[in-house]
Amino acid sequence: MEDYYFRKQVAKHHGTCSTFGGCQGDSKSTSFLSSHTVYRRTVSFSDMSQFLGRQDCIESLRRDLVDLQGATVDVFSRTGPVRFSSWKFPDKLSCNLDMVALLEQYDFMAGDEAFSQHSHIVLLELVIDR
Repeated sequence: MEDYYFRKQVAKHHGTCSTFGGCQGDSKSTSFLSSHTVYRRTVSFSDMSQFLGRQDCIESLRRDLVDLQGATVDVFSRTGPVRFSSWKFPDKLSCNLDMVALLEQYDFMAGDEAFSQHSHIVLLELVIDR
């Protein structure tokens, strides 16, 4: 895996945007300001694709989904279920998704890179759905 390098650039800031091309919330990069020098890490889609289907990434997403589901159930226990369509499965209500079954179905599978990549994408979509 390649290391990420930070580029040092001096920039004039105008509000949340800077003169070197990038606004706060730019999806392609992250930056932070130290005095008047900006350190920016740029990550391309080709850099990110190396993570697709990796076992550690999938396990991390699964833990995040369990945490999100726990928080969702906690809120539902106080307010009652929210009856909106699921983003991932529009034919179902989001409160009726069987997360246990979905987590069993979409997991890392050693030796099957295509399925692991598919699972990774579905798990990301479930994070959005929650």
